[in-house]
This record gives sequence, structure tokens and C-alpha cells, in this order.
Amino acid sequence: MNKIRLTVGDWSGDGHSQTETIYILCSLDRTELCSAYKKGMEIVGIDVEHICQDYEDNRFDKEEAKELLEKGKASEWMSDTIRDLVNDTIEEAKGEDSLSLYCGEVFSVLWLSTAKIGCPEMTIEFDKNSLNIDIGGYGLFFF
Repeated sequence: MNKIRLTVGDWSGDGHSQTETIYILCSLDRTELCSAYKKGMEIVGIDVEHICQDYEDNRFDKEEAKELLEKGKASEWMSDTIRDLVNDTIEEAKGEDSLSLYCGEVFSVLWLSTAKIGCPEMTIEFDKNSLNIDIGGYGLFFF
């Protein structure tokens, strides 16, 4: 398993400088994971990296999020804690068309779900170590 660090938020530090770091263990290396994300993005037509990229932009279409979670089989690989965060985020959006994303874990699950769609045999576990992929989410940090 490869230890990879996902950075959510202003990874370059040239704006609000707020980031959250998510660590995973993945059966793919960094290059393979990025390729799997691109392939998944082409399959579903949703580019997570271009959502929530502007300041104060933390909204994510609820139906698109549900599609990514379902097709990426997120319920099979999310930890209980992260599953609770995702479910709480969806529950809070009852009656709304979009989710208000407030934590990097939920955003990272959407990104990883896209990669899982591109490479269904990939295995993922959340961890606390190494390599980095900047996955967007700039708009999540504006409080």
C-alpha cells in the first residue's frame, strides 16, 4: 500500500492559505491514482477538482455527490467516522439542491470516489502519513 497525502484547500498558500490534509493508504501509487481520478471523471462527467475552487464556494450538487458515492462504492471503504461525516452532510442538506461542504474529509471522499470509478479494483484506507496530491476545495475555507 502507498501512503499518500491529499491536500484540500489553498494548497499554494496564495489566497486564504487554509488547507486540510487527509492521509490515505492506497493500492495505487500517486501517478496511478491521478490517472484513475481522470478516468473516473471522464466516465461520470464530474470534475471534483473544479468544484469549490473559488473563495466562499463550498457548495456541491447533492445528486452529483450521491452519484459519486454510489458509483465509487464509498460505503465499502469509508471508515465509520468519515461515513458519519458524509451522512451528516447529506442530512443537513434536506430540501436543498446542494451540499454545504465544511470539512476536507467529505471533499476527499468525493474525489476518491471519482478515482474508484476510474479504477474499481483500487483499495483505499484512511491513514496519517506521506505523499501529496492537491485535490482542490479552495472555496471550503472562508469562515
